[in-house]
Amino acid sequence: TFLEKLGCTVIGINEKLETRFPRGTEPVPENLDELCNFVKTHKADIGFAQDPDGDRLAVVSESGTAIGEEYTLVLAGEAYLQRKKTDVACNLSTSFFIYKEVVT
Repeated sequence: TFLEKLGCTVIGINEKLETRFPRGTEPVPENLDELCNFVKTHKADIGFAQDPDGDRLAVVSESGTAIGEEYTLVLAGEAYLQRKKTDVACNLSTSFFIYKEVVT
């Protein structure tokens, strides 16, 4: 996987295709209890959850706390801007948090 090519150890959960998705399909905090507990139990640095078609991503911190979708883009923006100072362009549907935390 991409993460393994970056040198990460990847441990998958719910990675086998079943007849039913094992949790609510939206990667929102209320559907991430299993991943949050897994990250804490295994002392993982980070956890990632996607919806079934892979167009939404949720992040779980090393403390097992689900980080809402609004903040995922903020974290990515902050990490990018630490490496390269540049302008940021956002469309109108982008979460307000990106403007508050990254753009200003």
